[in-house]
Amino acid sequence: MMQQIQLAAALSALSAAASVALAANAAHAAVGQPEEHHAVVGNVEPGPTIEAHGAYSFDPTYGMGFGGRLGYTLRQGIYLGGAVNHFVGAAGAPEQTLLGGDVGLKIFPTENLEIRPYGFAGDAISSAGNKGLAVAPGGLVAYHFGPLFVDADARYMVTPAPKVFLLMGGAGLGF
Repeated sequence: MMQQIQLAAALSALSAAASVALAANAAHAAVGQPEEHHAVVGNVEPGPTIEAHGAYSFDPTYGMGFGGRLGYTLRQGIYLGGAVNHFVGAAGAPEQTLLGGDVGLKIFPTENLEIRPYGFAGDAISSAGNKGLAVAPGGLVAYHFGPLFVDADARYMVTPAPKVFLLMGGAGLGF
């Protein structure tokens, strides 16, 4: 129960931070101040992104999966988003769903190449009725073609048990 309260507090803080950022941008636009389209960390374009991806786990508990991510990048390169992943598991294993938030930092060493270290925290929900806290550090590498991008993503699930390495690949769109 305490973990769920902590998770709810963390997700509320993440949501509040994103709301403040969006309100600040709207306020700047309302008073006629020009919006800056550059960032401190490389070639970051602030704004929303949406992504779909496939996933694979090196443990039969998770197996193959699919999911998506929706987020917002601030001018400083800070990425705030939500993610959902569903894993079908191996034969006899329950299905697993991970639902939570991502916080990361977009770094562009070249104009089109993005490297994003991030942390994921959220709910782990099993079709067997088990719920728990999901925590995973991860990293993403993306190549951008204008507003479109393709990416490869690696995540290490610290919780729930078993600890497992997940690989994801996907494509998305920045607005």
